[in-house]
Amino acid sequence: MIGNKSQSIVLQPRDLHLLRELATMRVIDRQQAQIVAGFGSITRVNTRLHALTRAGLLRRFFLGTTNGGRRALYALSRNAAQLVDVPYAERRRRADETLVADFFIRHQFAINQIYCALKYGPLPPGTSFRKWTAFGRSLTAEIHLIPDGYVELDTSFWNFASVP
Repeated sequence: MIGNKSQSIVLQPRDLHLLRELATMRVIDRQQAQIVAGFGSITRVNTRLHALTRAGLLRRFFLGTTNGGRRALYALSRNAAQLVDVPYAERRRRADETLVADFFIRHQFAINQIYCALKYGPLPPGTSFRKWTAFGRSLTAEIHLIPDGYVELDTSFWNFASVP
């Protein structure tokens, strides 16, 4: 169990999987959490995200929407990163803070959509997901560009071993 007496939680394998995936995805919303952790209902994913937040394993903040609402976003806490043995990336956002515009978040969601489609979505026959690498810093000191990610897929369409 994790947390104090009023906020304890028994972690399930899918909770641990979600926390590990957050190290790669950086920030998620409810829909992405539902895809990654395999929740079957919106009520169940909402309840679990709330419990993980109360236990101090997720950090929650909000992004304002165009129709005046707000969308809950979740990031890995330092305690969760230590628990699942993944690197912790500090984010300078207060708990329950509402962001008006955040281009990093919008960009990261687009990357996460690609990640979810490749890792959890249906792929063409003969194709399977192999690996995704996220980068936290630029690859060289000369170029200050941080790649969004690197993906490897296995496919039966190309067989380079038979090329002369």
